[in-house]
Amino acid sequence: MSFLKHIKALGVDALDLTQRVLLATDGTLTDMLEAIFCERIRVEKRGLETISASSQSHVLEVDVEHPLAKRSILLVGCATGRPYVYAETLLVVSRLPASLQEALANTNTPLGHLLALERRESRKDFLVSCRTFSEGIARCLQTDRELLMRSYRVTSLGKPIMLISEWFPVSYCTQAERSRPPGVLA
Repeated sequence: MSFLKHIKALGVDALDLTQRVLLATDGTLTDMLEAIFCERIRVEKRGLETISASSQSHVLEVDVEHPLAKRSILLVGCATGRPYVYAETLLVVSRLPASLQEALANTNTPLGHLLALERRESRKDFLVSCRTFSEGIARCLQTDRELLMRSYRVTSLGKPIMLISEWFPVSYCTQAERSRPPGVLA
């Protein structure tokens, strides 16, 4: 599906380049943020718990009540401390290799980097992009404004392994980011 068709309801003309790139990327979001904002990004793990599949069971192709891991993180600029993205991931742990399960539990390595280290092929299937507001997530992102959200399923070896939802502020680009000299990494 065409990216423009996918986010038409968001008002593509009203989105700036950074917002369009972040909504459309199917690469590693952490690397994309570092390239856009010229700042190293770290993962702040906010939570990791075991839950039972419910309304997400059909998207992940598991039975209702199937155990899932729920991981909540914040992607934060190392130099500025600026929160860029809040993400929640539902993982079908039974479909992940033990080494990936261990890394998820014991490291703050971004998911995209973990999949790359595992040399595990994967595909992202975009499900939804929308404008939304959540007071708790907005507080994590240090904003009181509207948020952009995207949600997608990651499939590996023919089976869904995770469902990822990511939120970021509508007001990403400030004059400071636009005027930062190229190649300056904070």
